[in-house]
Amino acid sequence: MQLFFNVDINETDQEFYFPKEESKHIVRVLRKKEGDLLNITNGKGWLFE
Repeated sequence: MQLFFNVDINETDQEFYFPKEESKHIVRVLRKKEGDLLNITNGKGWLFE
């Protein structure tokens, strides 16, 4: 499982946008496509999908 980290995301957020450079990495290196699910944590015990 690939896990992404962002301290600014919280449990009330409905959407999250990655910074431009991280988005490029996700698409070009990890080969993720629109609609793929990503796991994100904020380091405070929350795991988002």
